[in-house]
Amino acid sequence: MPTASRQALRQPWIRLVPSLAPRVPASPLSKVDPCQCSPTRCVNISHTISLAKPLHSRAEVWMMTAVFSQFAAYNRWANARLYAAALALPDEAYRRPIGVFFGSLHGTLNHLLVTDRLWLRRLTGEGEHPDRLNAIIHDDRNELARARFREDERLISVVEAYSDSDLDRAHGYQTTSGQPHEQRIADILQHLFNHQTHHRGQAHACCSILTGKEPPSLDLLAFQRGVPAPSISLD
Repeated sequence: MPTASRQALRQPWIRLVPSLAPRVPASPLSKVDPCQCSPTRCVNISHTISLAKPLHSRAEVWMMTAVFSQFAAYNRWANARLYAAALALPDEAYRRPIGVFFGSLHGTLNHLLVTDRLWLRRLTGEGEHPDRLNAIIHDDRNELARARFREDERLISVVEAYSDSDLDRAHGYQTTSGQPHEQRIADILQHLFNHQTHHRGQAHACCSILTGKEPPSLDLLAFQRGVPAPSISLD
């Protein structure tokens, strides 16, 4: 066995990487060059590292437009359940600083709307483009809820307009600091939905801390099983 291969086998993290790699067939469109070894037995360190990289190919099932359409619909559902809990809180509790990244439930919900608008502007060239990540777009929570629900419908429309080939296309935009950047649309959408889940989890924790009770479940599984979204009446 070559020396480099023996050294690779001595590194536990290297041996574990292949088990975490996507189990998808090699594709002519793939941007990596996988070897012919078994993914769980390859001892060539350069092959091992290649297998750990995402396979950016339209052959991957997770790139299907249906997946992102489901995430967009889930986002609308989860926001409706979260806002129903937020709107039921006393105003003082809703605005109370409790140590989350954006201070309060009010700040966190505004941040989520800020970033969704940023990314939709980058993707479509249309809509508002807030200049600060901690901007308070709406101080009134009913107005914030109305804006949130409109943005959720807009996101669904944008996502459903993409084809599989669109998702694999590189898209250029500027960051909040003005730096030019380029990513595949699929990668942008993955970040957008992951970011939503991250901060929505903080907002969910706010509701639990402020009420001492279990907030409505936001599990994707609950959405997939048909748990209904609440009907919200805004003043």
